Amino acid sequence: MKERSYSFLALYIGSSKLVALRAQTGAQGQPQIESWQKREPKGFEKGLIIDSESAAETVGDLLQAVAGPKPFGQYPLYVCLSNAQIKSYPVSTSLYFPMVKTIRSENVTQVMRQTKTVATLPLDEVIFRTVPQEYLVNDLVEIRNPVGLEGKRLGVAAHLFTLPVTAHRAFANLFDRLEIETEGMFPRGLGSTSAVLDEEERREGVLLLEMGADLSELLLFHHGSLRYHRIFPVGGESITRRVASEWGVPLKQARRLKEAFASLDPEEEVSGEETIPFTDEGGGISLKL
Repeated sequence: MKERSYSFLALYIGSSKLVALRAQTGAQGQPQIESWQKREPKGFEKGLIIDSESAAETVGDLLQAVAGPKPFGQYPLYVCLSNAQIKSYPVSTSLYFPMVKTIRSENVTQVMRQTKTVATLPLDEVIFRTVPQEYLVNDLVEIRNPVGLEGKRLGVAAHLFTLPVTAHRAFANLFDRLEIETEGMFPRGLGSTSAVLDEEERREGVLLLEMGADLSELLLFHHGSLRYHRIFPVGGESITRRVASEWGVPLKQARRLKEAFASLDPEEEVSGEETIPFTDEGGGISLKL
């Protein structure tokens, strides 16, 4: 039987912009984007809420814009976060059974719940996403799905993603104010992984660098699972600020220059005498590389 298609909303809260989309998935396999919009992050600063009323108004307007004629609250909502306060911790734990038993899905839920309970985390942080890395049954390691296997020990290695209590509470209050329940909040890098990596790449091993405006995320996958995650306070705006400083132009114009002429192609030749045309608010000027 084919999977029934359904529509959902996705909201990206980044360090420099908000983006929302409505997509349909299911029968057609990969999600098909039906509409999308972006907004300036009014009420937010670097991906965190600083004004709850303004943030709720901005997000509500954005979600309704992509929802179309139906109220946005009638769609499932997935939220992708990017801010410097997100942290991740690798943890592991095990369940022991008095006798050999067949592992069931409720045992997997139990060991994941135990992992979050026993993890030694700072008291001012809250877990908002748990990503299993691998399972262990008895001494058999690197198991992707332990359901159906037999053993006396079920272990899991996982990554716990956290936010400060105040930031997590602010996001919870935002969606309470909008009267909508989210299907979950995810770090930006995990969303990018689903979009650009296939199962074979994750299994063979791949290092993904996801660069945003102010932050970059580094994710290492091997044997199909996340093995390493780190956030760096460097992004595309770091290049913008460098261009603005070196050439003495405002940030807005520096961003235009970067978007128009920058390249990561190592084969592209750039002449030291090349002149880049640039028009400022007062008229036309030329800048030389």
